Amino acid sequence: MEETKTGAEPGAPYGLGRMLQDTVTAPLWPRAVFTALADRPAPSYGVMIANLLAFCAAAYAAAIFQAGAALPGFLPEAPLSLALALAAVMALTVPFSFIAAGVLHTFMLLCGGEGNFQRSYQALSLLSLAAALEAILISFDPLWLLPWLLAAFLAAAAARTLHRAPVLRAAAVFVLLAAFGAGGQWWAQQRLIPLVRTARVFSAATAAAQAMAPRAPLLAAPATPAAPSPA
Repeated sequence: MEETKTGAEPGAPYGLGRMLQDTVTAPLWPRAVFTALADRPAPSYGVMIANLLAFCAAAYAAAIFQAGAALPGFLPEAPLSLALALAAVMALTVPFSFIAAGVLHTFMLLCGGEGNFQRSYQALSLLSLAAALEAILISFDPLWLLPWLLAAFLAAAAARTLHRAPVLRAAAVFVLLAAFGAGGQWWAQQRLIPLVRTARVFSAATAAAQAMAPRAPLLAAPATPAAPSPA
């Protein structure tokens, strides 16, 4: 049996490794990947959630690195505290992903799609690659626009294949959504840049004050009077 670009036979079990591969290769061979996915049932929620969490973990790691580079004193010094905070965010990602899939499903239906909610969650899990890329490129202007374009392209492809929506309507809906999302991010970045600069100055001043603190008592201590010489 001839293999598709996904490297999987249509009847083979679809596990996490296969979905990770499809998520990475979908931007390269969208027609082959999405056609193969449409020809088989949607994966289990366990596989889709694990795939989404893998790329969200990469996005969170990139965000932590970006925050640490921009504001060295922002992150907790204890590795355990950082690990617990990351675990809490990962745990909250699962319920919020179902809310995001519900929003995506609404737009899939507005495009004229006919698929069910599980297909929309499948599309959301495939789109998690764009979130990871956005977290990596967010500091590189204007490269941070590329993940938005990728998300619009993949969402339209998922609407056309997984939901059988009209291609032009799907493209129009998701291009507009990506434009609004990118515009909102640009607006937020323009408001955050002055705050980040102020925080950097404050962090540098705090670090300088802490460095001077151990020396302050030595500088302020009065000179010890010399002992009187014996007569």
